Amino acid sequence: MFAVARIFIILHLKITLFMMNLPFGKQIILLMLTCLLLMGKQAAGTEIFRILNNENESLQCRIDLIRQAKHEILVSYYILKDDKIGKCLFSLLTEAACERGVTVRVIMDSNEGRVDKSLLAFLKNHDVEVRKFRIGKWYFLRRYSHRLHDKMLLVDNKWLIAGGRNLKEVYYELGTSFNFLDRDVLVSGNEVCAYARLHFYSIWNAAYLSRATRTGKISPKRMQNWTLTLAASRNALSGVLPIRFDTLIDWAGSAPPLSHTVHFICDHFLEQKEGVFVETEQKDHCSTDDLIALMDSARQSILIENPYFNPTPTWNAAFQRALARGVRMRLLTNSINSSDALIHQASYLNQRKKLLRMGMEIFEYQGPKKLHIKAFIIDNKISVIGSYNIHSFSEHNNSEIAVWVSDTGTAGIHSRMMDKNLLRALRIGQNNHPIRPEGTPFPPASFDRRLRTFIFRYTIAPVLRFQTKIFN
Repeated sequence: MFAVARIFIILHLKITLFMMNLPFGKQIILLMLTCLLLMGKQAAGTEIFRILNNENESLQCRIDLIRQAKHEILVSYYILKDDKIGKCLFSLLTEAACERGVTVRVIMDSNEGRVDKSLLAFLKNHDVEVRKFRIGKWYFLRRYSHRLHDKMLLVDNKWLIAGGRNLKEVYYELGTSFNFLDRDVLVSGNEVCAYARLHFYSIWNAAYLSRATRTGKISPKRMQNWTLTLAASRNALSGVLPIRFDTLIDWAGSAPPLSHTVHFICDHFLEQKEGVFVETEQKDHCSTDDLIALMDSARQSILIENPYFNPTPTWNAAFQRALARGVRMRLLTNSINSSDALIHQASYLNQRKKLLRMGMEIFEYQGPKKLHIKAFIIDNKISVIGSYNIHSFSEHNNSEIAVWVSDTGTAGIHSRMMDKNLLRALRIGQNNHPIRPEGTPFPPASFDRRLRTFIFRYTIAPVLRFQTKIFN
């Protein structure tokens, strides 16, 4: 299995080098170096898979890795705002680029990456390169439905943070109306980082997927304003969160090493025609295929945490195969109380009775936060954390990533995190209603939220089941 993965990575590298338009000699040299890297056996105990379940720890890890970067920082996020989190991030990135000569490249989604144009111009003047993910012409529907849903930070081709958290205040307990409950993971390893880097550059170097932001000129006054604003951003953030900028934690030393390989899952924008790989604006189904392959390997149990659960026929077939094998399947998803997307919640409710009949155990998170975790545990051994929502958009439209490792110790830690979240959840009974034990602290959803969900169930929600026919 691992040998096949290495061969695929090398093939993917060759395609990416071709897309980068490098001279043939340099392509061969880079390909040979990567072959030596990947074909050599990974030294035991050098892989890291540290789950970042706490918001402050996850943010501190990002800060430390950026401050310790020596060569390259690659940032790829669905949501990136110029709020307290974004401004602090840009302050650290400009420092790395200007003072330490680190290559800094950022890809953000064209819809959800909302950063002031003058700030983008400031970043460009300070050697921080920014591109926006954008597919097709403005009059193609897929331009608005196909999104960069990746969430990853890659530093020096050595450290990778992946998971569900975007770069916005609500993911780090700074939201004014609500906050998300989420999870990331810090990983390290030759193969996982090499593959993540190739995925980043396959989008960065493809003109049909990403393009440089148009910023125009920035006035000296604006330049000075942003200099002062970013300089003050660290104090502004540390004033509201227990974050420090002088820790420089050794994250390798604080995480138990593994003897197993960490794997990277992603989508590609290539298709095979007459035996040749060609560029395409349409993503393949690699992330879905790889995740379902892990599901099909289950023999005992599958634990799932997923916020916008609306399985497609492909996923329902995988669930039925697992349940038919006697695999126990447990789901934690949002309730009407906790969901931030009631249309998705309504679509899930239209399927809930069917899922219960299949034999799935269903729990619904009651808050006070909004569940945003995308994670799996398979057979108390395989841990998966990523950006993938189990719905049609992730399967057919969005670029998605995930990382996984087969390690019982890690799965045990991960399982305890999942069990803790069940304390804030209600189980759904076979009658398709929440089981409310006497004295439960979770009240029913408000009349307004229940009414809106009811309306969505019989109007907009059914469209979500067939959206790929409209937008692809």
